[in-house]
Amino acid sequence: MIPQDLDRNQKFFLYCWQRLYPRHGLEEICIANLLRTRLQEDLFLEVERTVLTRKPIFHTADEDAELSSFLRDPDGLKALDHLSRHLAHLTRISDKEFLGLLAARNENWGASQKNIETCQPNPPDSQATEFPDKEKAPAVNQGSLEDLLADLRLVLPGEDSDEYRSVARGLWSTFNPSGLLEGFLTCDLITTQWRAMRALNMQTVFLHQNCLSATGHSSGPGFGFINDAQGSQALVSLRNYETVLRRRFESRMKLMRKLRKEDCSDAL
Repeated sequence: MIPQDLDRNQKFFLYCWQRLYPRHGLEEICIANLLRTRLQEDLFLEVERTVLTRKPIFHTADEDAELSSFLRDPDGLKALDHLSRHLAHLTRISDKEFLGLLAARNENWGASQKNIETCQPNPPDSQATEFPDKEKAPAVNQGSLEDLLADLRLVLPGEDSDEYRSVARGLWSTFNPSGLLEGFLTCDLITTQWRAMRALNMQTVFLHQNCLSATGHSSGPGFGFINDAQGSQALVSLRNYETVLRRRFESRMKLMRKLRKEDCSDAL
């Protein structure tokens, strides 16, 4: 891991650990696992951006301007399929870690004798090197609207950053999260909704781009669908990707409702 990534991950881990401050050993395990998985989810925002913007090795000038040109590349489709499976895995794991932490918060396993430094792997060094802003990745989201708006990895070339911010502010106002855990879930709901909207838009754009006949005339989206079904079946990969995101949204909503019902605070 490069130094600036290690530094930002340590800052995230320490901040969240202090907010969630575990009372006993089981909570320490649950919180550590949850935070590590969130760091993996943060890493895969960058992976997702690369997969969705990658150009085929052999591509035309027209394809340079297309957001979805990777859909015509077998390797690009394979990468999208792998990405969908990994996102589904991260969602399942983080769901279990949220639920495990909520269960541990309702149980009494005795006071912890560990301090925050011994619980966190690679504690931050007070003399850590400061890197110029241009070399830093966005801060790992600490469950705040400010972090959400600052992280433009979610806005791909050709997308409207103002629309992204509008969606983010609107949903944040709707959920009005209280505490770090609700902040995490609200950020997940916003980013997942934005990504699902993109996946649906990609399918629409692809159908229209794929509907040209042999004579160069548009034959409509129906022809585009048939053309894809007889060829790369890129729409199947896009639909699977969209499904993973929609299921993630649904699972995060269930967790949010459970948090609100149990009135679970960050630290007890």
